[in-house]
Amino acid sequence: MEKMEKIVLILIGFCLVAMGIASAGFGGIDKADFISDYPQPGTNAADININHTNHTSSWGLAAVSVPTHARVVSVKQQPKVRYNWRKYNNTLGEVFTQVYPVPGQTVTVSKYAVACGTNGKAAIKEVVVRTFYPGPDGEPCCSEPCNETCSCNSELQDMSVAEPLDDGAACDDAVEDAYAEGSITLDEKNEIQNYLDHGTGWIYAVHDNFSCSDPAGLYTVCTQVFDHTGNYSYTTNTIEYLSSVALRVDFSAIDYGNVNRSETKWVDGDDDMATPGMPTIINEGNDPIALCIESWNMTAATGGVIAADKEGAKIKGVEQWLAQSPGILFDINLKGGIPTPIKFALHVPNETRGGNYTGFIRLTGQLRPEGGLGVAVLPRFSNVTAGSAVDLKIKIVSTENFDDLFHVHLTNNSDLPPDWQADLAWFNWTSTYVEIPSRGEAVIPLRVEIPADVSGSKAFRAVAESTKWTPVAYDSGIFSIT
Repeated sequence: MEKMEKIVLILIGFCLVAMGIASAGFGGIDKADFISDYPQPGTNAADININHTNHTSSWGLAAVSVPTHARVVSVKQQPKVRYNWRKYNNTLGEVFTQVYPVPGQTVTVSKYAVACGTNGKAAIKEVVVRTFYPGPDGEPCCSEPCNETCSCNSELQDMSVAEPLDDGAACDDAVEDAYAEGSITLDEKNEIQNYLDHGTGWIYAVHDNFSCSDPAGLYTVCTQVFDHTGNYSYTTNTIEYLSSVALRVDFSAIDYGNVNRSETKWVDGDDDMATPGMPTIINEGNDPIALCIESWNMTAATGGVIAADKEGAKIKGVEQWLAQSPGILFDINLKGGIPTPIKFALHVPNETRGGNYTGFIRLTGQLRPEGGLGVAVLPRFSNVTAGSAVDLKIKIVSTENFDDLFHVHLTNNSDLPPDWQADLAWFNWTSTYVEIPSRGEAVIPLRVEIPADVSGSKAFRAVAESTKWTPVAYDSGIFSIT
């Protein structure tokens, strides 16, 4: 009978490589450069020296400005296209690996694992890596990230057989790189190197592509190693794919051409990104967005003006006339990776002067807020002695898809009988604010000084409210005072 080998699996880290052909710059700030051949938008397009700062949003945005044209005689402009996006959650050093989407591109995550056995590489039959999409709230697919069979109540994002690295030198380099990048500690590095040096371990790698439109959240990675007898071991880890907002258009201008007085003229869109004369937009981020469109008055050298609200747009069945800043919101739930046609309309009033008219519109993709929050008083029940102090914690968990600022305050719950209400003067704070990143959490210490002349049961309530959206949550704490 063939001897069964004890095998050990150690997941040592991830390496990220961005791939793609799109022209892209990315970072933590918005780019606000406008098309150089056209004036920056002001009240009228003719106001070419007005400074402009890109709008900000509670949840982030991606904006594109394009000129508009209408004419009595033909006028041509050189096509130009501009990209603009913003990314979220720049905090590193978490217990999981964080991956930054690159709009319009594919990010390759290289996953490395150390498989160990008495006979080293010769004992290993295969290493299988499964990656599962996040759950609906962006959390890992299971409370226990993965079981022995590596099944999960979520869809597979990828399943691959990892390949062994070419030789010992490649394994040594992979360990050094993992340590240098902070993926493993010095003790772990030394342990892995000991396996490699004694021929009882080898490093395997698999390369998984993440699309820019893959949903944000925590991906569960389950890695299994099998020997030739069917014996196996497994381990799990988590990758956080961060949220991004990115808006791309295939048109550099909206040209209504010759328009008669009292006429409404449409420019039709299509569902591909290759015909600039038929406008199309695409969300190249991984969170759904709404679209806000602002328009500027169209002006002519003859002194004529076509008001901003004479332009309109239609997208995903929603048709509205436009307006100057702050513009008109199209709450259309534009999901990532889907080219979507957009139509534009211009109505020319009867009294409009002849001439060549030029204006601007700006399209801004705004992150549609999703998720909620939870609050817990820890511990909820406390047995305390009169005249003593007790230390509590207020834990806040956000499943929102954006960074938020929460107002946390204490009340004595006026719905309770007065003799049950805790006196807020006992607490070292009753109101505070805390910033929590997307799908993150915070714990706030709370100290309570119980007076010597108090006894019985007393209660209070901790309430957390989003300052950027609608979620509110609360929990109660109870003291049994003797």
